[in-house]
Amino acid sequence: MEDAFYKVVNQVIQNGQMPTSWEGALTTLIPKKVGEGKILASIRLICLMNTAAKIVTSVWAKRLSKSLEQQSVFEDSQEGFRPDRSTRRQILCFISALQDVERNQGTICVTFLNFENYFNTISLPALFLLFRKFGMN
Repeated sequence: MEDAFYKVVNQVIQNGQMPTSWEGALTTLIPKKVGEGKILASIRLICLMNTAAKIVTSVWAKRLSKSLEQQSVFEDSQEGFRPDRSTRRQILCFISALQDVERNQGTICVTFLNFENYFNTISLPALFLLFRKFGMN
């Protein structure tokens, strides 16, 4: 079964076509706390993808990250999701910068961008275009 699935995953990656049975997802609402199912602020939306599609997209993400890493596309400041790096070092740099600004009585402007679950929303044609541009099958 593992070999068969491996072949299917590679075929999907090579030709850019996912089986139609893998496409789409079930979207449902889940209350954050028991009994709060009718309170809009207490509900979170989740997307339940087909297990095979999840595996394929995780393979894509891993291969894309590896390729981007090899081609030095990432900035040094991007650490949280990269191998042999961590957000702890970035947090220490951030605290150090804040202390430096405070010590010098300066001003600092901070912006946080959250790209969590970005690959869940990317267009598959765009993803395949990126793969081809980075020389990935």
